[in-house]
Amino acid sequence: MNLSVINNSSSYNSAVTQSTLSADHKKNSPLFQDAMARAEFSNRQEPTGAQLSDKVKEDLQRLALPKWLDEYRAEGPIVESYFEESKEIQSQMKTRFGGNGEQFTKENPAPLEWRKKVFEFSENYSSRQQMRARDAWNTEFKQEIIEYGRIGSQAMQRAYHANNITSEEYYENVKLLDPVKDEQVHQSYREFLMGNPRAVQLMELLGVKALG
Repeated sequence: MNLSVINNSSSYNSAVTQSTLSADHKKNSPLFQDAMARAEFSNRQEPTGAQLSDKVKEDLQRLALPKWLDEYRAEGPIVESYFEESKEIQSQMKTRFGGNGEQFTKENPAPLEWRKKVFEFSENYSSRQQMRARDAWNTEFKQEIIEYGRIGSQAMQRAYHANNITSEEYYENVKLLDPVKDEQVHQSYREFLMGNPRAVQLMELLGVKALG
């Protein structure tokens, strides 16, 4: 059991952004499947935690979103100290409450009083307050985030077409091997996005850095 025992809100990681690329497309791509299979094989062969082979790392670099796309994220409230404070909360829970929840099971769930005390304790941390603000923001602008993601995905497909990129797999190689062409894709993407009045409106609403 982890910190979800004290907070039923959506996790921070899932709330950070709505990608403008199709996650399902990437998961189903042959390159993704091949990279994951080799990464899994590498982990089995090197259980001591040795670095992934250069080939696996290269494949994973291809799968990563382009660096420039980070400027086009729906930003929202920032959770600055989540990871650092989570470690401290976990440590304090073991000292104050006998554990961070791993001592409980489905058959032997955490008592309500225990959960209440842990919740009250954790609320003193700024990251918890920031996460609540983040969750509220995601709830308030859920439809706008989805709409912006859809517009961004369409703009990316148009950028592919404008630069003679015929598939997601092809672009994954472009990102890694041809920075000049990748920047051309970026400029095409920006042109299509900024040329859409609704996209600009949503960027203003969602705090997208690229608009500034």
